Amino acid sequence: MANIFEYLTWRGDLTLKQSEFNEIDNLILARFSYFPFDHILNPNETITIKEAGKRFEKLDVAKENILQKEDIDLFPQMAKSMRFADMQITKYVNKINLEEEKQFGAITILMPDDTIYVSFRGTDNTLVGWKEDFNMSFRENVPSQMDAVSYLNEIARIYQNPLRIGGHSKGGNMAVYAASF
Repeated sequence: MANIFEYLTWRGDLTLKQSEFNEIDNLILARFSYFPFDHILNPNETITIKEAGKRFEKLDVAKENILQKEDIDLFPQMAKSMRFADMQITKYVNKINLEEEKQFGAITILMPDDTIYVSFRGTDNTLVGWKEDFNMSFRENVPSQMDAVSYLNEIARIYQNPLRIGGHSKGGNMAVYAASF
């Protein structure tokens, strides 16, 4: 299998009941937090990935902050797959704060097996995001790490379901840091 698109073609027709959650599903959901949800998901709204995909198709993607061009194809493919379409998403956060040198993003996915997947976004394409990465090399903690702890505690308080936590790059750091604290 060469990439996650082939995985979605190969396993996208199977629900998690038919084939349990695995490391490639984890990779896809860790990547999911990079999608541009600012114009798709309202604060405190809960919708399916299928519905989010329909909203994404109506956007002018040229005006959206899409970090990787593959996301233009990945999001709709997820939304049309039996594996991901009925998962629900909620609690999207996208914070950029120049003064604090903070770039933080996260989204919560309500899984069909009654677990919760919290996906922390890694560095985006903002200068403040890269500056925060640099700050991680010499500070005890950075503002995004503190936000990750608060976010995860809030999700755990609201849902009280078993948690899965993931993220890519700096998002992986946020996941480990939040889970530790």
